[in-house]
Amino acid sequence: MPAGTPRLLAWKGEVWIGEWRLDPARTLRIGRSRDCEIFLDDEHVSRVHAEIRPVPGGWEVVDLGSTGGTRVDDVRTQRHRLRSGNRIQIGAIGLLAQDLDPAPARPPPRSAPPGRRPRR
Repeated sequence: MPAGTPRLLAWKGEVWIGEWRLDPARTLRIGRSRDCEIFLDDEHVSRVHAEIRPVPGGWEVVDLGSTGGTRVDDVRTQRHRLRSGNRIQIGAIGLLAQDLDPAPARPPPRSAPPGRRPRR
């Protein structure tokens, strides 16, 4: 997957599980059901545990009433706006959000500091 592509990376302990591209036109379901776009084979994951939903300017994770809950950066949450580097914990599975942030805006043109006149 090309660098800069919004994605989730997943692992269980030291074992790599996979990588999923985030599409701004598509919600991804996370769960133990094979019908989920992100299938997590862990007994502590609900059949349909959570969703990654596109929102204006990015994505959010939403817990769907799971038994074990969803944590983002070690805090249990029902809904959380994702940023690059967020760590999502679902059961024993860790997911890392990467390349979610939009490219930084160009800084405005430099002007003379307050109290100084520009050179002519």
